[in-house]
Amino acid sequence: MVNPGEVTGSNVDVIEVLRDTGVNGFSVARLRDFGRERVGLRWNGDSGNKGAPTMHGRPRWFLVPEEVAAILVDHYRGQDSAAA
Repeated sequence: MVNPGEVTGSNVDVIEVLRDTGVNGFSVARLRDFGRERVGLRWNGDSGNKGAPTMHGRPRWFLVPEEVAAILVDHYRGQDSAAA
């Protein structure tokens, strides 16, 4: 499993991991994409793979639409990422 805090792209950086459910689970994070704050989702995978999505074998984030992003941030803000 890839650490979701380390999943970056050429123009995407992690600001904060809001939720990480661990191996074979999912992660939600606040991201900076071309200078704009966005929210991304990804499947974590396990020791044998990098989860999804990937691009050219590298782990990436799926950027969610803004109306969905607001719901996710409101839901996970302030919760312990391991216990939410």
